[in-house]
Amino acid sequence: MVMTHESSGARAAIGMRAKVVAMVAALLATALVGVGTASPASAVVVAQFHPLDAPQRIADTRSDGETVDGIAEKTGTIEAGDTMELQVSGRAGVDDAAVAATLNVVAVGGAGPGFLTVFPCGQERPNSSNVNYFAGTVHSNAVFAGLDGAGKTCIYALTEVHVVVDVNGWMPEGVYDPLDAPQRIADTRPEGDTVDDQNQATGKVRAGTDLEVQVAGRAGIDADAEVVVLNVTVVNGVGPGFLAAYPCGEPLPNSSNVNYTAGQITANSVIAKLDDQGRTCIYSLSDADVIVDVSGSLSSDFFVGLDTPKRIVDSRPEGETVDEEVQKDGFRRKETTLQFPVSGRADIPAEATAVALNVTITNGVEPGFLSLHPRNSPRPTASSVNFYPGTVNANLVVAGLGGDGMVCLFASTDVEVIVDVAGYYIGDEPEDTGVDCPAEFPIRSHWDGYPVGEYQMKPGRYIADTPPENQVWCDTMRLRFRTFAEYRNGDDIFGTHGAADGRLLVDVRPGDGFLDYRTIWGIDTVGPCDPLVPYVPEDPPAPTNSFGPGDHIVGQHIEPGVYQAAKLPGSSWCIVSVHAASVGFDGSDSQWAGHYDQWPMRRYEDINGVTTISVAYGEHVSVGNGCDTFG
Repeated sequence: MVMTHESSGARAAIGMRAKVVAMVAALLATALVGVGTASPASAVVVAQFHPLDAPQRIADTRSDGETVDGIAEKTGTIEAGDTMELQVSGRAGVDDAAVAATLNVVAVGGAGPGFLTVFPCGQERPNSSNVNYFAGTVHSNAVFAGLDGAGKTCIYALTEVHVVVDVNGWMPEGVYDPLDAPQRIADTRPEGDTVDDQNQATGKVRAGTDLEVQVAGRAGIDADAEVVVLNVTVVNGVGPGFLAAYPCGEPLPNSSNVNYTAGQITANSVIAKLDDQGRTCIYSLSDADVIVDVSGSLSSDFFVGLDTPKRIVDSRPEGETVDEEVQKDGFRRKETTLQFPVSGRADIPAEATAVALNVTITNGVEPGFLSLHPRNSPRPTASSVNFYPGTVNANLVVAGLGGDGMVCLFASTDVEVIVDVAGYYIGDEPEDTGVDCPAEFPIRSHWDGYPVGEYQMKPGRYIADTPPENQVWCDTMRLRFRTFAEYRNGDDIFGTHGAADGRLLVDVRPGDGFLDYRTIWGIDTVGPCDPLVPYVPEDPPAPTNSFGPGDHIVGQHIEPGVYQAAKLPGSSWCIVSVHAASVGFDGSDSQWAGHYDQWPMRRYEDINGVTTISVAYGEHVSVGNGCDTFG
């Protein structure tokens, strides 16, 4: 077991961190409350991974804890050395036929440094750990939990601690082959002890090198296993760094599984594809001890591991993804949701029903959490990753895919986000109800709004329905570039939008770089302004994406976007004027109080016989008679 008190470096780190993070458990506690509805066991069980519609809370020992069905809530801390029995199957949509479930297990407010071990009830507690924690902190980890014959899993706590458990999917027999209990197969520490005396007491993994671990054919894992579920822990690192697990012989991927600082104990679950000899390689950026526990193997008939993990989201300024999508888009703004595609990228097919993601946060400005859930589902009050300011935290997330193979990612605070995909589950292609991820944009401080873009604030029409006594102080300003600093360097302001009839309406356009949403000119003591949300008329029009000469309203007659048309034969010019007038709240063509724009018209003329225009919601488009059909 990973004993957090064994290292003097770790003890020192614990002492210094205790005061700094004493507030974290209280601040994060309210973020870890989940609700939902249970579903009955099915009569026919399909042999595949079954993701839930959204993660559901099935245990919360805190005094205000709430679960999906009122079971395993408000039960008090697990005492030091005690084990909690948790019923998993038959609850929250988990079928009675489940032999394993994918859980997110959170340790909250421990009385001292310790760890949690998750294992099937009825088995001897194994020499392994799943979640390592410090006094007063919040730590989480994904767990592939094997269930006993009654559908229960057990959670052992080394020291007194509250435990929160969310379930996001389950597997019947044949999909995941869990061991009777997790087994330790690598421990480089001087006192390291493994199940078969291999890969033990070998010394730190040196900076820039790999630890080769034979997995197949050991500890009860079949000799022909291709994909296994590991828990990888780093101990006694000499500096900041990361671990990356990948098949030996493959190039080192642009991804990571465990991030750590000097002296820190950090663990994460890893779905690891093995090489043709049944090995995994674990690269370490800095000198560090590494511990590896294996809990089972996944059938290649139901799970396909990528040759190496692929990066599909990186919000950092230098971020790079496998296909240059969802990269360098800026940190996630507090209380906003990122909707990003998974299927069709990084070799993930449309028939994928769920994916194995490694989700990493960095540069958080305050304690917070991320919640991931399928598109087409409402945001659950469950967490996937918990973090502190200034830390780098990673967690494995088994994410069900929603409509069009997309995932929603909610951030409770400002934070940079990195997502790597390791493989996918084969099953039913997700149905698409057409419902996007929740899109809300709360008011922020002056000159601190939202970048405009596909993965930040999409161009379109937004509205805030706030009572007039508050809304009169709410305002937006559209900037050409993404930051006020760039404006101060000489850029122009596109225009401002104020309140109208107690409602704030703003058209965010493709050419915009930034939308500032705040109280007017620093009047921060006025009542709150409601979040901006996409505007949907009561009777939505059916605009087209093909039009010819005449007058058109974008959003009512034609779709927003970029269009091209050739000039008609015999014509001298194809000329288009785009006016920044507005469509009324009811979709009619009308001006309304409180709106003005410093750019009332744009004029387009053909170049080499072709005219290209860019139009946004609310604009009026006047097409000259010399133009052919735009499309």
